[in-house]
Amino acid sequence: MRLYPLKLVISKHLLRTYEKPIIYCPFSTLMLAVTKDIFIILTPQDSPNFEKLLDDGSRFGINRDYAEQASQNGLA
Repeated sequence: MRLYPLKLVISKHLLRTYEKPIIYCPFSTLMLAVTKDIFIILTPQDSPNFEKLLDDGSRFGINRDYAEQASQNGLA
């Protein structure tokens, strides 16, 4: 599914699928694997929205940390 017009406004990971943000799917998989420490790389414009959604991670039972990446350079 192409999300081009929507991606101009909001990160695709924050879009809702079945009433939940898409980011919850990989989080639930990591939580089932008993992973407690999660590091998220964000763009500066998406950072406030993720912080609002995830807060400090305690309500999910995780420890989360963020880093901002100014340009999309990948993870390699």
